[in-house]
Amino acid sequence: MRAGQNGDSSYTLTNSASGRVPDEAGGQTANGTWMETCDANSGANQHRRANRNGDGTSTLATIASGRALEAPAGRSANGALVQIRDSDDGANRHWNVA
Repeated sequence: MRAGQNGDSSYTLTNSASGRVPDEAGGQTANGTWMETCDANSGANQHRRANRNGDGTSTLATIASGRALEAPAGRSANGALVQIRDSDDGANRHWNVA
């Protein structure tokens, strides 16, 4: 994964293998919207703002919705889907950004 900085101080996360970016499916912005990978189109639904947490991790909020990327219900297995939800500082919304 690589993160490119945008003019609005947000980042676009790009998968190194596919060249695609996480996108809110169908431009949806409601809580529980699943993420999918798509070609980059510079849309706000593909831009993330990294907010640093006290434990050294980051909460990744989507510019279009202001909602955070999360592993729903704390799912952590391979293949777990990612969705957006209002941030409540849950550990399932904390990401390591390197």
